[in-house]
Amino acid sequence: MFGSDLFAAAGFADIQSGSAILGSMIFAIVVVLIGIGIKIWKKYGKH
Repeated sequence: MFGSDLFAAAGFADIQSGSAILGSMIFAIVVVLIGIGIKIWKKYGKH
């Protein structure tokens, strides 16, 4: 019983860290895209 609880807790921790890594990756991609968008807007947006 204790072993299965421990396994479930470990699996939950893996899921949490995995989603945290995925979330930080998505955040980094969004920041890069916003930066590119600002550069393009500054270059072409001022007519």
